[in-house]
Amino acid sequence: IMIHGMAHAGLAMDDETFIRQAKDAAQAVETHFKDPSSDKMYRIYFQDQAHQSAFLDDYAWWGRGLVSLFKATGEEHYRNKAIALLDTIDRLSLHERSASYYYTDTSNLLSIRIRQGKDSGILPGSNAVMAHLLIDLYEITQDVSWLEQAKTLTKIFAHDMMAAPLEHSFMIAALMRINDYE
Repeated sequence: IMIHGMAHAGLAMDDETFIRQAKDAAQAVETHFKDPSSDKMYRIYFQDQAHQSAFLDDYAWWGRGLVSLFKATGEEHYRNKAIALLDTIDRLSLHERSASYYYTDTSNLLSIRIRQGKDSGILPGSNAVMAHLLIDLYEITQDVSWLEQAKTLTKIFAHDMMAAPLEHSFMIAALMRINDYE
């Protein structure tokens, strides 16, 4: 979340300090939170070691941070990493039949896997963040398939958004962004 916010703020305010801090944080994620032998990410770095498999929101916010860094810097490697990350997210968390995303990856030993669209407290729901990431990727590539995937994802949660709009504000915001392209 911080990388996305810092890069976005740096671009909006034309402030290289924020952009540099976002780039430094992105480098720290690459160094400490990514498994160098796979695409897997972790959510905790403690005592010089990564722990706990990342959850969907970790991957989704990392992707949004990469897109924001691309927008702020124009450096293609951020764009390419965001695109590659979406493939990883799809492989680890996409529920093919519903076209929504599980909160945990397939390596998790839980017998029940959650698909969350609802915001939890002050944090947006993980599928809502994914909808925004898909829209972000559409904006920087003009690949309509990502916009279509975002539309499908928001439709899956349409009943929930109508029943409890205040609990789905970030998903509704994604739907509003999609409507800008209609």
